[in-house]
Amino acid sequence: MASDSTEGRVKEANMMTRSEITKSIEDKGGVVISKMQKGSQVFQTCDADATNAQTVGIYAVDSVDKLSDVQEAVKAWVNGDCVDIKQSRKQGDVELGILVSSIKAKRGLHSALSLVTDTLIPRADCKIIQVSSGDSCGSLASRCGISGDDFSKYNSESRFCASLKPKQYACCSAGSLPDMTPEPQADGTCAVHEVQPDDGCNDIAGQNSLTKEQINTFNKGTWGWSGCDRLQPGTKAPSGSFTGFDLAKLNQCPLKACCSGWGFCGTTDNFCTESPADTGAPGAIKNGTQGCISNCGTEVVGNEERPEEFKKVTYFEAFNVQRECLTMDVTELADQTDHTHVHFAFAGPNEDFGITFKDGVKKQFDKFVKMKASFKKILSFGGWAESTDEGTFQRYRDAVKPGNREKFIANVIPLIEENNLDGIDFDWEYPGATDIPGVPAGGGDETSNYLDFLKLIEKKLDGKSLSIALPASYWYLKSFPVEMMAHHLSYFIYMTYDLHGQWDYGNSYANPGCKAANCLRSHVNKTETEGTLAMITKAGVPASKILVGISSYGRGFGMKNATCTGPMCKFTGSFSNSTAEIGECTDTAGYISNAELNDINDFADQGMPGYKARKWHDDKSDSDIMVYGTEGEITTWVAYMSDETKKKRIEWIRDLNFGGTTDWAADLQDWSDGPGVRTSSISPDLSSNVDSIPANCRGQAILNVLLGHLDDAITHYNKASKGYDDKFMFYVEWVKDSIDSSLEKFMIRDGRNGPCTEANFKTGDLPPTNQGPRSLRYKMRDEDGFYNALSAQYGIEKDWVEWQKEHIIVEPCICMQQGMCPECNTNSLVYYNYPRRLSDASKIDVKNPKEIVNKAIPKTDELASVMIETYMEMRFGTLDADDSDVVTALSMPVFMLEDAAVQIENIKEIGEKEKETKKHELIIGILSIVFAVIPFAGEAAAAAVGGVAAISRTALIIGEAGNAAISIADIVKNPESAPFAILNILGSAAGIRAKGPRKAFGEAADARKALSADKMKLFGEAFQHKDSLVQGIIKKCSI
Repeated sequence: MASDSTEGRVKEANMMTRSEITKSIEDKGGVVISKMQKGSQVFQTCDADATNAQTVGIYAVDSVDKLSDVQEAVKAWVNGDCVDIKQSRKQGDVELGILVSSIKAKRGLHSALSLVTDTLIPRADCKIIQVSSGDSCGSLASRCGISGDDFSKYNSESRFCASLKPKQYACCSAGSLPDMTPEPQADGTCAVHEVQPDDGCNDIAGQNSLTKEQINTFNKGTWGWSGCDRLQPGTKAPSGSFTGFDLAKLNQCPLKACCSGWGFCGTTDNFCTESPADTGAPGAIKNGTQGCISNCGTEVVGNEERPEEFKKVTYFEAFNVQRECLTMDVTELADQTDHTHVHFAFAGPNEDFGITFKDGVKKQFDKFVKMKASFKKILSFGGWAESTDEGTFQRYRDAVKPGNREKFIANVIPLIEENNLDGIDFDWEYPGATDIPGVPAGGGDETSNYLDFLKLIEKKLDGKSLSIALPASYWYLKSFPVEMMAHHLSYFIYMTYDLHGQWDYGNSYANPGCKAANCLRSHVNKTETEGTLAMITKAGVPASKILVGISSYGRGFGMKNATCTGPMCKFTGSFSNSTAEIGECTDTAGYISNAELNDINDFADQGMPGYKARKWHDDKSDSDIMVYGTEGEITTWVAYMSDETKKKRIEWIRDLNFGGTTDWAADLQDWSDGPGVRTSSISPDLSSNVDSIPANCRGQAILNVLLGHLDDAITHYNKASKGYDDKFMFYVEWVKDSIDSSLEKFMIRDGRNGPCTEANFKTGDLPPTNQGPRSLRYKMRDEDGFYNALSAQYGIEKDWVEWQKEHIIVEPCICMQQGMCPECNTNSLVYYNYPRRLSDASKIDVKNPKEIVNKAIPKTDELASVMIETYMEMRFGTLDADDSDVVTALSMPVFMLEDAAVQIENIKEIGEKEKETKKHELIIGILSIVFAVIPFAGEAAAAAVGGVAAISRTALIIGEAGNAAISIADIVKNPESAPFAILNILGSAAGIRAKGPRKAFGEAADARKALSADKMKLFGEAFQHKDSLVQGIIKKCSI
């Protein structure tokens, strides 16, 4: 053991190397370390009473047996103490700096005896005080009980006094600030600090003996750490043992949609664009951005490979037969070749989970399954109306429940197999939805029930196709487990139309950038469509199983300003009220077919009074836009897809490797004949191809087409009119039978206490409330006024009426207990002095118009002869007449005869069992036939049955005055009207030669052109459509 001990005091804090410290000890301590004696020896410089101890010690041993002595000495030095050495002596004072080594410490097993560290640091802590709000160095010195100079000496950092922060630590004595760095928590996670208002990193660092850089380093894995400049008061560390990077994987958005930096789910750029903060911490985004933390990006995925087949599905709205016009017979689909699959819409479940069809749809379905076709036939269930109507929406929820799905499937499968259908499609809109007006919120188990239903029916379909319709709205789609469904479905019908509509009103999320959500937006916007495709493919559905929607209709809005047509321009109305002009056939504001739009545009081009339209293609949305009005001013904006736009959209979808397209709907694309006679020769195809015909041959081509129409119409007319006498015989009886019901309507509305009669109950002016016999007596006030009103309103003549002294009507009786209400035996209403139809109906003269139909037949043959002769002269170049006049004049009688032939065919389909229940339909049909052929039969034939006015009276009798089907009566009642004028001029070749062809056809064409737009609307819808096409062709090719 060494005999001497040296005590040294630190005079300055200059850094010294190992060799320097050795030399200092030897020079100033008088000790040569290299010549120290053998054996255990200790050399130390220390001061246990120093406030900031700096100790250097050397303990040398010559045997490992004394290693424990070395360890005890080192412990004492580490704690700022000196090793107690007996017989030691003080050698002298030594100025000692801090030793810093540039050589890495040796800690290997080969130097197990080495306990030397490479760095010596100060070990003594100063006495501390914590800064309070408002403190200064002076107040802190006072609280320490020391002078200001001493306080500055103990806290000598640059600008210390100028940068005091509350909770910062300061020294009140010599020494170093103690290490206040927080320790990790007991579970091993980091120490935490809840950010307070006005906190900054410097504040937090000062309170915890850290630097700003350390705080940034510690938080590189902290969720949402955006750096010291963007601290958020109240921010707490998340609980749990995971890292911030793990949080992004938790609680994913439905459909694997993007999660924004603020925790909202969505599919647009606002939610899906990454903008990480400079810190690189998870969940941290750049200031002023929404950011994205999971499932980011708006690109279509899962479309690397082309599908085996590019499908083209077309829906057929079988319920179209219920429309007043724009009807299509399912058999007309056979003429269309641009589809691989046809979905027949719709069937539905009944209350017992059997299969039901709406009125008229079953007849179309029977035709559908029997027709020969090149396409696959699919039956669709559901649709918007079925899914949301009060009486049917619950059936879909119930049909997929565990206790019902087997029964429903047991009814579906035989229907598919027995009719040799190729598959089945379900269009339930929408399971799990919570906000469909008029429908209670869906339950959380609806989509899981739907999935289980699909799994089960897939097993029983024996390889036939299975598909469902999906909304392209994130809000409604998120309830569907589409990724799991994809394993059990052949394909999805993805309804990428109706992206916008009147329902946008008030929903700013549906109308980005438009605060009131009432801006004009296209429902088939291509950019938005691409976003929906990204949404469903990111959700896990292969692109090859997605059929992308295209539309054959437009979504329109009433315009706030007719000159403002851009996407920030406003529409009028409200959520449930559209002010768009209603299509004549679709009859729904805001929803109009392509066929109707094309007609409106054609009418406007032809200068038809009242019609105004302008259309263009909007490249940004890849949509066709039309603004139009039918009453003199432009009022409506509509977005749709023209045939050309549709073709380009299909190719775009094909290039993206999607499974195909689905078009809603075949019957909206163009005008069709509908159920009945087929007359499709005059069609848009003729209009689009007319340019390919040489100019000098175009008149011939159109007249040739008209000849085909006329030939078909005459054939059907002659064939159908044979064996038709029974319908006209019943016609007379049915009209007579309708008189009593019309009299009752008249008495209820005008007869009781009206201007012409008065009526009193026996009990007074008011009807009695008790059950039993009651009576009502009529008294005539003004006989002439009574019969004039009866004739004007119902077409009933005075000599068709007789007055009965007593007319008894037995009425139903309410009895709470059967057999205990004797008054029910006499519960009746007795009318005294009551008008009824003559008992002897033979005295009522209702004219049978069959003679008019018969007399029209020769005239149709004469018209055919005139048209053939005219056509031949045109071919030989000998006709002295303007081609456009020829076509304009002859098209009118041809189309009128076609209308009559269609009506005859339709009426003949009404069988014996139906004739009693469809009296009104039969009578209206007969009247429409008669009015259509009166110009062919001539004025004399009409006069023979009392003239047009007498025939029109029938509509009054049966209560159908104003029926659109017979509105043409207003035209043909005038013998100088266009139909009469044309046939009077062109009805025979002799008449044409007498006037000369140019003058004859010119006058006949002028008669047609003189008809106003209002007069044209009195003709049938089919007539108007074909006439519009002819006029458009004439204008287009300048015949």
